[in-house]
Amino acid sequence: MKKILCVLFVALTFTFVTNQTVHALSSQGFVLYSMTGFIEMLIERGIISTEKQETARELGQMFNESEVKNDTKDVAMNADKVSVKVSQFIGESDGVYNQYEDIDGLLLLITNETDEPIMLEAKRGCQVVYTIYDETGTELYTSKDTDRCTTDERVTYKLAARDTRMFGVTHKQDYYQLRSGTYTFEIEYPEYGKGSKEVTIE
Repeated sequence: MKKILCVLFVALTFTFVTNQTVHALSSQGFVLYSMTGFIEMLIERGIISTEKQETARELGQMFNESEVKNDTKDVAMNADKVSVKVSQFIGESDGVYNQYEDIDGLLLLITNETDEPIMLEAKRGCQVVYTIYDETGTELYTSKDTDRCTTDERVTYKLAARDTRMFGVTHKQDYYQLRSGTYTFEIEYPEYGKGSKEVTIE
């Protein structure tokens, strides 16, 4: 649809613009902010004849509507059929670590809440991403800005009915050194859901 509209618009523009006008425009600098703005500029300069103005505006509106549809964010596959929560391995359930210790044992749990197997996917390339906040809510670190994935699981996989899949998350201190204090780890399965866990560094 977008390609058709582009072709139509180009054809329409060439119908309206003479060689002399093209030369005049090419010698003047101007900025195009939108298709609608471009059409209005052509109308204002007299490039689009009066009888063609309504058609040109309709074409511009169709193009804009097509852009909005194409920019609409895709919904993750079966996102409404799963629950997401954050937990920890029993060994690290107290959430207390020292300054030289990697933050290990965090878990992201994805549960299929239906009675049928479903397919899940990773929308950002990594299936699990996490962000660390300090006690004031200030973001300190996020794995979204790195090229490291926290898991090497397949991008798309099948989750059995009522089954839960666990993804382990480890924050290495050489990624970002955490000093003494309390931190919130927000862990997300992109486009499906997220949860958080408090961690204390002694």
